[in-house]
Amino acid sequence: MNDVAAKDHVKSPERVFLNAMHTRGDEPVWLASLRDAGRTLFAEKGLPGRRVEAWKYSDLRRIVADADVSHAATAAPAPDIKDALSVRIADGRVLETPKSLPAGLSLLPLRDELLRAPEVLAQNLGRIHPQADHAVAGLNMALWEDGLVVRVAANARIEAPLHVAFDWSGESRHMRLLVLLEPNASLTLIEHHAGEAGGPLSSLVSELRLAPGARLAHLRVEALGTGVRQSTLMLGEIARDASFEGASVSRGAGFARRETRLRLDGSGASARLNGVQLVGAGRHTDDTVVITHAAPHCMSRQAYRSVAEERARGVMQGRVEVGVGAAGTDARQGIKGLLLGSRAEIDAKPELEILADDVVCAHGTAIGELDAAALFYLRARGIPENEARALLIEAFLEAAFDDVADVRLKALAEAAVRGETAEEPAP
Repeated sequence: MNDVAAKDHVKSPERVFLNAMHTRGDEPVWLASLRDAGRTLFAEKGLPGRRVEAWKYSDLRRIVADADVSHAATAAPAPDIKDALSVRIADGRVLETPKSLPAGLSLLPLRDELLRAPEVLAQNLGRIHPQADHAVAGLNMALWEDGLVVRVAANARIEAPLHVAFDWSGESRHMRLLVLLEPNASLTLIEHHAGEAGGPLSSLVSELRLAPGARLAHLRVEALGTGVRQSTLMLGEIARDASFEGASVSRGAGFARRETRLRLDGSGASARLNGVQLVGAGRHTDDTVVITHAAPHCMSRQAYRSVAEERARGVMQGRVEVGVGAAGTDARQGIKGLLLGSRAEIDAKPELEILADDVVCAHGTAIGELDAAALFYLRARGIPENEARALLIEAFLEAAFDDVADVRLKALAEAAVRGETAEEPAP
């Protein structure tokens, strides 16, 4: 199906995205080919809706069709993080990068990397844990404007955290993030997402490749306005004895979906994901995680907690896939939710698919209301009701980070739950 035919056969709301897709004559052939493949995929699939199992709780097609930004609430600006290397991204472009970088760290806007090291991008961009049937990945590939390429050399330990602040105000934007860690490299990456309103849909696709022995600690803090509709996808490949430790704190948006798909490719690889949702009235937030154990003796952990207020919706989906030959797998999931109103909604779906023997896998979920006995206990000791409720909610959420091994990452995540800037301890 050619581009014109595709546009004629796709109804709104997809049409607005297809009309924005066009050939860029200044890009290399390999990139033009990826753009074309993304355009074709999106034209065939369209925006996912309730009929797509992974999206049945987050009907993106309806969300985009019903977009209304007339009552967008203001979002919090990105905090300053002590001693961090700061990058600022807004209006679809990288606007600010550090003036100097530590040895072993390379940091360039994606379009600059196309000129400096096109072979690196040709080998990695769109090639990491590819999702040939993922419509949002296709949309992003066809429309991305710019992004960031982060490369850490072999054996380099970058002590200062890298803080990337995204501003999603204005029109819809589509960005790309590529993170490449060579053998035994180490990095802490912090993303902060803010913005007040941003067209029908913005997207971010992040691709991570961790070589043997590499270590990436990652924190994503989301404080978007109610007018924002955003879908993000993180794709990662984790090699032998490499580790990924991720934490997320989301205060939601009009619609915000964070999808993470990681593949453990070598023996001893590990992934930990810990996240919390604080979903205010009129907001929708979705954490969807798929971890594939493709090698023996790998470990994964997922721990997510959600608090939903009246007229709010939180979605938490966790899936572990244990492939043939992945003996010795150790995988566990835990999902808990707290409802703060009769019209609050939390949807939780943990899943396991096991195709190997000699594995330890477990999952569980629990959703309920605030503990009346605990609330009474605090009030009986003179604590006002609102303060008592806040203390219980904060304790419930911060428990999601109890098993985070990285001390700095844990401190930053807990501070984000409280809406503070942490005085981070030494790593």
